[in-house]
Amino acid sequence: MSTRCQIGVYESKDVKIENYTTLFYQHCDGYPDGVLPVIVPFLKQFQEVRGMKDTEYLSAWLMWALIDGAVKHSLQSNSERLNENEKPYYPENGMNGLGYGICTDGFHGDIEYFYKIYPCAIEIYECHYSDKPENWKLVETVQIENKSKVTA
Repeated sequence: MSTRCQIGVYESKDVKIENYTTLFYQHCDGYPDGVLPVIVPFLKQFQEVRGMKDTEYLSAWLMWALIDGAVKHSLQSNSERLNENEKPYYPENGMNGLGYGICTDGFHGDIEYFYKIYPCAIEIYECHYSDKPENWKLVETVQIENKSKVTA
């Protein structure tokens, strides 16, 4: 069974969890060991180059980083099955239109983890298949360095 998660982008730490700017869905590998190796390096780089307060651009590029990481992982995992005539984005090679989405209907009841991203940090919650944040448990906060080159 897949480890599903959702990822919310927020303008600040103090924004209620229900008031995300953008909400993503990840169908597989949603546990911290599957998500953090992709999003932490991306967020550190984005923080340095642009600043994490720009949630519109952050959200767009985060989706790209998630999909790019999944496709690269899939291609690497399937490289021995590929031959020179196969195109890299066919369903059996990593891109089948599933895996990631932008949520338009709120929190899902089938998620195991939720990631709250706000400037300079990520909060990780265990959700236990509940779509109600009051039932979630905060298990870790990961700090993102604040070495932004962006000037306000």
